[in-house]
Amino acid sequence: MRTLENKLLFFTLFFTACILSACGGESEEEEKSAIDQFTHETASKAVHYIQDPINKAQVVQDLSNQHAEDIKQAMEETNQ
Repeated sequence: MRTLENKLLFFTLFFTACILSACGGESEEEEKSAIDQFTHETASKAVHYIQDPINKAQVVQDLSNQHAEDIKQAMEETNQ
């Protein structure tokens, strides 16, 4: 009888430990997803922080090129 009780106790503790370890794994996955989400958001902000001035500079360059083209066309029209 004593051996049977020891075996039941062992299996009960083993089963409980397995259940608790499985529950602990889910919270780690949630933390990883939160960390991944934060990393993604931070990287996205960094990309915009870098690309926005480049895009604005490109717009200014395009406007400058258009202005120069307009001046060139105006000068050609007045020379004819």
